[in-house]
Amino acid sequence: MTSADRDQLKRTFDRDAELYDQARSGYPEQIFDDLLAFACLGPEAIVLEVGCGTGQASQALAQRAYRLVCLELGNQLATVARSKLAPFPRGRSGHVCLRILGVGRVSVRHGIAASSWHWLNPEVRYEKGARLLKPSGALAILSCGHTFPDGFDPFFTEIQGCYEGLGEPRLDWPPPRPDQVPDQREEIERSGVFKIVEIKRYVWTVDYFGRLLHRPAQHLLRPHRLASMEAGQTRQGSPEANRRTP
Repeated sequence: MTSADRDQLKRTFDRDAELYDQARSGYPEQIFDDLLAFACLGPEAIVLEVGCGTGQASQALAQRAYRLVCLELGNQLATVARSKLAPFPRGRSGHVCLRILGVGRVSVRHGIAASSWHWLNPEVRYEKGARLLKPSGALAILSCGHTFPDGFDPFFTEIQGCYEGLGEPRLDWPPPRPDQVPDQREEIERSGVFKIVEIKRYVWTVDYFGRLLHRPAQHLLRPHRLASMEAGQTRQGSPEANRRTP
């Protein structure tokens, strides 16, 4: 994907943020429990979320009484996220602050990117992510995709021709099983600013059909979702991790 295509596509979610929020499935609660246990977050911890979208992950974090700094490029997406986070207290244990991506500077010890990391420029995202974190800070990358177990509904095979007819690229079919989907280990290590601490996978079933039947939608049925949480830590002593630029 070219940089121009990536920039154009990532902005489409902001066109109808409420519909996107209704159509998009959430995450298993266990992901956030594991994340917070890994990071050993205390009640005063500030968590930076890169690309919060409509606040699905943000809401789960706020429910656990952590203070958030959420960065989001889309104004409409940020508006939906604000409404979700409004019920949470803004005191010491649950302060929530929304900023538009690119405005202001932050320096925290814990960061998370939930289904947003792949929209960032791969040539600079790790270096810039390290700059937002304090030395030895931790970043959790939560990436999701669709997977299909043995014996999945043949409907999904039959509609591939429809996607191709609309100009979508031809996919390798059938897609890999959940345990065969590659992780981002090599990419993270190659960045030179993060080292892998832990990788976990979560598989769950989602039915989109009931939610979208009354509105136009590209995807009506998707049976399984795979989430991979890859937690990395900035390398101590690394010039890229410790450098702070104006």
